[in-house]
Amino acid sequence: MKERPTAGYYLLRGLTWIVQLFPLRFHYMVSDFFYLLVYHVIRYRRTVVYTNLRNSFPEKSPEEISAIARKFYHHFCDNFFETLYMDRISPKEVRKRLTVMNEELLEKYLDDGRIVIFT
Repeated sequence: MKERPTAGYYLLRGLTWIVQLFPLRFHYMVSDFFYLLVYHVIRYRRTVVYTNLRNSFPEKSPEEISAIARKFYHHFCDNFFETLYMDRISPKEVRKRLTVMNEELLEKYLDDGRIVIFT
């Protein structure tokens, strides 16, 4: 039997639908706010991120690791809100905003049923 969505699900869907109505510039402003919230207040997975960065870049100083982490969180939040925005625009608008450098590889991944994220 299929599980019914909760009230929280419907609340989140309603909020994302409202956010999707605004222009992309608004999405980046909201993303900047969420960056502050996620990085400084909630501290979402900061231990994991910093540990992974230190393991990946042992030659980097703590200041450089911190700068990379902040950039990661900015990108993380931007990506989330760009995804909301892209969900509501037309395919023509998507093509105008994206440049594909290796179309054959993209087609191969899509034909294989893989999920592709553009950055």
